[in-house]
Amino acid sequence: MDVTGNIEIERLISEMLSEVAEQLRDPLSTVFECLGVGTATNDAVPPLARKSYYRLLRIIGNMSAAENLSNPCKISCADVDLAELCGELCESLAPALEIEQGVALEFLCAKERLVLACERTMMERLLLNLFSNSAKFTPRGGRITVELKDEKPNAILSVTDTGCGIPPERLERLFSHYAQTGEETRSHEGLGLGLPICRRIAERHGGRIFVESGAGGTKVTVAIPNIRSGVHNVEEPAFDYAGGYDHMLVEMSDVLGSENYEM
Repeated sequence: MDVTGNIEIERLISEMLSEVAEQLRDPLSTVFECLGVGTATNDAVPPLARKSYYRLLRIIGNMSAAENLSNPCKISCADVDLAELCGELCESLAPALEIEQGVALEFLCAKERLVLACERTMMERLLLNLFSNSAKFTPRGGRITVELKDEKPNAILSVTDTGCGIPPERLERLFSHYAQTGEETRSHEGLGLGLPICRRIAERHGGRIFVESGAGGTKVTVAIPNIRSGVHNVEEPAFDYAGGYDHMLVEMSDVLGSENYEM
């Protein structure tokens, strides 16, 4: 099949997934509200039920993301300290990964601040998807290293793990929908949409993403133009893909244990 045919199939899949996601979103919310899962003050709800709700929110959000992120409309960028954002996410997530999975998470950045123009929520989502992928395939005793460099004209963000690595035959399909196939991935949750979402986010910012992998682990690198917009505050988008819930708990719901979802 030629490239045009593949692009058309991807477009149709994106539209279908988005439509299914919209059909599922309201009934899911209604069911869990009736059960009290969506009520923060209901301590009687088991943490596993809350975690399951967050996982379903993540799946639905990922299903609708491909088409939404393909929208050619200009995104609302503001100047964001990417070093601060990466550092805060790593600091929040590191204890849980260390305790639950025995995986160390560290953040390296030679600069105290690295401010550039981006859509903060999108960039946060990209980071959390990369963290989730690495955590799922890094064994106990392993390490995930997040590094941010100022290499003008780009900011270079890399997430490196000491996991099982990716077979060469799968590397070229990583950024296509449903790339998560094969025996080595069957035990892990997900639709294989995380990296395609990361690719879309990088491209919306005028950047790119690429992967290097071998027997000793995998390194995902994102290059984003290191420019400033001069804008410091933008209006928050009316639609929150996480349904108003904690973005980290939603995006990491296929990695974190149920105890993280206690109220």
